[in-house]
Amino acid sequence: MAQYNKRACDKTLQIGEQVTVLLPDSTNKLMSKWQGPGTIVDMKTPHSYLIELDRGQRRWLHANKLRPYHARVNKALVNNCAVVCEDDEDFGTLQVAETINRSEVQPSCRVNPSKLEHLTTEQK
Repeated sequence: MAQYNKRACDKTLQIGEQVTVLLPDSTNKLMSKWQGPGTIVDMKTPHSYLIELDRGQRRWLHANKLRPYHARVNKALVNNCAVVCEDDEDFGTLQVAETINRSEVQPSCRVNPSKLEHLTTEQK
C-alpha cells in the first residue's frame, strides 16, 4: 500500500493558463492523443476545468486529462543562426517566449466567416 500513491501530486492550474488536453482520437475511440493548446476558462472544482480549444469548442475536463503547455523550440539552424533548445544548460537561464492567449481575442474574430454566409450584413 505504501507504493500506491508514491508519485501522486495535486495539479494546480490557473484560469487563463494554456494546457495540453488528452482527447480520444477521431479514428479510434480507444486511442487518445495529446492535443492543444487549450485555454482554461473556468474552474468548477479544484479538479474540474472548463477548457476552450483552438476551434472555439469548450469542454469540462478533469485535471488528469490536462498538462501545462510550454512552447518549445527544437534545435535547428535558422538563417545560419543556432536556435537554443530548453535542455541546453550552456547558456544559463533562458526566457520562454510568450504565447497568444486565445481568451483575449474577441469572440467575433473566432467565428469562422463561412458559417455566417447565410446571414444578412445587419445580422452579422
